Amino acid sequence: MVEKCTFCADKIRVGLRPACVEAAEKVTGAEGALTFGKMSDPEIVKILKENRTVGRRLGMGTGPNVFYIV
Repeated sequence: MVEKCTFCADKIRVGLRPACVEAAEKVTGAEGALTFGKMSDPEIVKILKENRTVGRRLGMGTGPNVFYIV
């Protein structure tokens, strides 16, 4: 059975990062492979401005938005 990702809402509510982000940070050489944050965060804005990204179905307004750096 496939489950929809909730971005670990239970962890976010208490100020933690999603499990996938925490796991990626533990892999040598994968630091920064996954980044999670609010679109109002200056660091997130900087990452999006400095890289070519692709977003999926952004115009639908369903959020949250996921961007892939290509």
